[in-house]
Amino acid sequence: MKKGSFIIGSWLALAAALLTWVGVVFFALQIIEMQNERAAYVSLMTEANLQEGQAAQLHALARETADDRQALTRISSVNVLAAVNLIESVRSGSAKVSVTGAQPEKSIPARGDAPPINVISLFLHTEGSFSDTMRILQLIESLPLATTVQSVNIARPAVDTSPTSAAAKWSLDARLRFFTTSQLPS
Repeated sequence: MKKGSFIIGSWLALAAALLTWVGVVFFALQIIEMQNERAAYVSLMTEANLQEGQAAQLHALARETADDRQALTRISSVNVLAAVNLIESVRSGSAKVSVTGAQPEKSIPARGDAPPINVISLFLHTEGSFSDTMRILQLIESLPLATTVQSVNIARPAVDTSPTSAAAKWSLDARLRFFTTSQLPS
């Protein structure tokens, strides 16, 4: 009988040990699952905070640049004829600017609610003293137009050394890229 109770006790001890190990494994898996859920939650919260921060920065940037965007809209909505008239009104001394040509270039397509941007190459010419031509170039670069100076050619013809000849004039030829959102004439 002693031997039978010993075997039953052994089986009960084995069963208790197996149940304990099953419990340990179950709790270990529960802890791992909780850690994974916590890591996913932290990752989700970090991403949400990052998105909120970026949205706040974008909103602040939009608020801070409102005046600049309005000025850019004003500058870029000038039509071609008004831009040519403004450029041709530039004078320095006896030198005045004339627009000798205009050539449309590839337009920049519209994005979102922004209109397409038309690009026109404008060709300019002026003649005068060196200081007048340099002053005209400086004035053209500072006009309130959406333009970039693409090329500048400054030349002076060969100087005649005879005392009766007038001082040689300098000539300035330039090419500007003019950006506008106004419609181009067909």
